[in-house]
Amino acid sequence: MTLFRFLPVVSALLASGCITWSGGLSPTYPDNNESLDTLTPTFAWEAADIEGAERITYSLLVLYDNDAVAYKADRITGTRHKVRTPLLPGRHYQWTVRPVYRKNGRWFAGEWSRRKYFWFALIVFGWGSDLYAFGTPRGTR
Repeated sequence: MTLFRFLPVVSALLASGCITWSGGLSPTYPDNNESLDTLTPTFAWEAADIEGAERITYSLLVLYDNDAVAYKADRITGTRHKVRTPLLPGRHYQWTVRPVYRKNGRWFAGEWSRRKYFWFALIVFGWGSDLYAFGTPRGTR
């Protein structure tokens, strides 16, 4: 009988987790927390689908150390971009991309891509968002 008394506690401990989803565009490479083998990666993301847009380009930001800009590119016409300036070896970076589009003769900037999450455990929970992270190799390539 005492086993049944602890069943709600055990169930509550097992009922925990984290749900993640993308905000803005969905990056396809590199994946979140991926270790790269090059200092000049090619970033890729899903195309923006903006109804009535006359033209769509993209802006890309690569950041390190609390939002310091390591690399920036604007007016990218496709869904892939190779970094032109090598990143530093052995560093952790974050990256984000957003659409910039023309609609009805005016230019608009879309939402920066972010990895959003909701976590829960027992009776506590939280939510937030992060940029997509990656690491560069320790050597120079």
